[in-house]
Formats: sequence, structure tokens, C-alpha cells
Amino acid sequence: MLLNLQVEARTTAGPFLVAVAAAGGIAFAGLVLAGLRHAAPAVAADVPAGFGETTAVARALFTVYLVPFELTSVLLLVAIVGAVALAKKGT
Repeated sequence: MLLNLQVEARTTAGPFLVAVAAAGGIAFAGLVLAGLRHAAPAVAADVPAGFGETTAVARALFTVYLVPFELTSVLLLVAIVGAVALAKKGT
């Protein structure tokens, strides 16, 4: 079916690659923390009544954005069918 049950040889990364990845992760975490430390505090915004409710989102999705919504659904359907076709084992 869609399962490929063959055993694969797993290779592990060398200690140099692990050290570089760990250093990169620590550097990235430091950059994120530095950016958060210097970020401006959030200001409360006035939002209209009903903002973010399900009915408001549904009304906008099925009226104003109906065509992009349907095109996205067709694109996702084609992607799923393509993924299944590529994953099938050739018989």
C-alpha cells in the first residue's frame, strides 16, 4: 500500500556537526532574547464589537473571500492527490 517497510540505515551526525548545531541554536536563542528585551511594550488596541467571533469570520470568508477560499481548497485537494500518487509504490 502506501507504507515502505524496508529497513533503512541510519547515519548519525559527527561531533563537529552536533557542536555547530548546538552553538547555532544557542546563538539564535540569544538573538531572540535580545530582540524581546529591546522590543516596545504592547499597547492595548481598541477593537470593534464582535471582532474575532466565528460569525464575523465566517461571514467574511463566505462573502468577500469566497473565490480565494475555493481556489485554496482546490489547490490543497490537488496537493493531497499528488502526494498520494507520489507515495504510491510502483507496481
